[in-house]
Amino acid sequence: EKEKEKEKEKEKEREKEREKQLAKCLRIANTPAAPLGDAKSIPQEHRLTLLVYFPLTSGLEAKYIYVNNKFTTGKMMDYIETQQPQLAKLHSLSQGENGRFFCYVVREKTSINMLPHTTSLLDLGEFYIRDMDKIVIELETPIPSIWMRLVSPEFGKHISPASTSAPDPSSGAEESSAPVTKKTTLTKKMKRGLSHHSSKTSDTAKSGEQSAKHCTIS
Repeated sequence: EKEKEKEKEKEKEREKEREKQLAKCLRIANTPAAPLGDAKSIPQEHRLTLLVYFPLTSGLEAKYIYVNNKFTTGKMMDYIETQQPQLAKLHSLSQGENGRFFCYVVREKTSINMLPHTTSLLDLGEFYIRDMDKIVIELETPIPSIWMRLVSPEFGKHISPASTSAPDPSSGAEESSAPVTKKTTLTKKMKRGLSHHSSKTSDTAKSGEQSAKHCTIS
């Protein structure tokens, strides 16, 4: 009994820490009218402005940054790192291969999709990423569940704490359910104790990666 109580207290402390981290990361440091970016290297017609949220452990405020829509997801994250050099020290903490980060596109009250590293943003198309989208750069997959607050504040309060385990890459399984699109749907799923969220994806990357994997919240 005492051990269980101690574990509950520890979990409460961890949850408080996650809340503090999220509060810092949700602050926005600039405006859409003044995004970060290199005007000399990215022509106006190829600019894609995104609201970028950084890893919970970074303590960095979110920023509007414009990228080249011809970039692959991997190159986009490298470019974002040039605009936010503090990210460099987090590679050693990432679960990604060779310390690479994971990129998730967030649509309010709809879905969270993880983008493949080798596909260009242009090839992914507006269904998966478009101008003024919110993206989350994180160190793990599935994405820490507390980020679900960006999809639905109410839903975020009813899901389980963040998972630190990565899915089995050998399974090759693809989620088949459609994105959640209505608040009423979220409410029904909350009542069932939903702890994950999935959407259809298609395979467009030459390497065989999915064009946009829907992350599982656990």
